[in-house]
This record gives sequence, structure tokens and C-alpha cells, in this order.
Amino acid sequence: MDTICAYAIFDHFSSCVKQAIKQNTLIGTPPAIHADELPDVAFPNTSFSRNIMEQTDPSTAQTSHRFCLMCGQENPFSFGLKFKKTDDGAVSTTFTGNRNLQGYTGVMHGGVLSALLDTAMAQCLLHQDIEAVTGELTVRYLEQVACDGTLDIRAWIDSSLPPLYHVRSHIRIGDRIVCKGKARFMQRDHRL
Repeated sequence: MDTICAYAIFDHFSSCVKQAIKQNTLIGTPPAIHADELPDVAFPNTSFSRNIMEQTDPSTAQTSHRFCLMCGQENPFSFGLKFKKTDDGAVSTTFTGNRNLQGYTGVMHGGVLSALLDTAMAQCLLHQDIEAVTGELTVRYLEQVACDGTLDIRAWIDSSLPPLYHVRSHIRIGDRIVCKGKARFMQRDHRL
């Protein structure tokens, strides 16, 4: 799903939920989002279509990321992240960087840290068979991270009102949290 489309769906969903809460009519599943309610958006260099009526198999949650830059097992350029589910429903992994990931000399690029946090949160949902896209991501950098540092990454679901999920993650080096993130995810429409 294109980022612009994800934001449009997310904003539409958020306004529907806010309106239902104000009117005290939020019961059960929030209203469905229909393609004809989304704004017309030009997508350069893509064959994006708003005709999204073909459903894919929802059991493909884990395999849908096989070419992901961060965790794709079939992408030769992937970071190769492999997450494990913990007893409390979170996911975790360890990652060791290298000098090719630096921004300033010796310091891991903030975009790499952000991508690690985002991927951990997406994997937390995928490990519960929920395929979702990031609607909003907030990252807080607490200290510099050496570009060749070994990072412990963890993510967990903070709250949910399907198809909306609030997820959190952090990166530790030893006992110090060096970076943390929170995001709102929208369950992915498989009809793309």
C-alpha cells in the first residue's frame, strides 16, 4: 500500500472513530472504509489502482514480507532480521550494525534506527497474524548509537481497537534504552 493511501485510510478511520465516540455510537467493529471514500491521489511511476476487489489469502501474513528490506528472507539486500515471539506477546531480536550504516562518523544513521523500530512493531503484529501498515511513527533518540553496535530490539502491542493498533518498541544496548518508538498501525486491506 502506498504511504499516501495509508495516511488517507488512517485519517478517515480516525475521524469515523472520533465521530462515533462523540455520538456514543461506537459498538462492535468500526465502520468499513470504502475505496470510493478515499481522495484521488496521483501515484507517480506506479500502476496503483483503486480497484481493490481481489482478496488475498490472509494466512500469508508472515510470507508477505519475504522481500522486505529489513526482514525479507528472499531479498539479497535485506538486513535479515529474524524476530522471536516472547511469552508476553512481544517480539525481540538482536542486530549488529556496521560502518555502512553510519550517518556522522562512527554513529548509526537515525533513519536506520527508525526503520529497526518500525520493523519490530510490524513484526509484533505479524507474529499475531495481523498484517498492518504504519500510519504514524514517532521516534525518540535518547543517545548516539555506534554504527557497529549490537542492539537488542523489542516491540509490543500497547492497545488495539481493530483495525487500529498502537504499538511500542525500543532499542537497548546493555541495560540502556538508546532509542524508542511508538506507532499507530492500520490493518492492511488485502484487496490491493
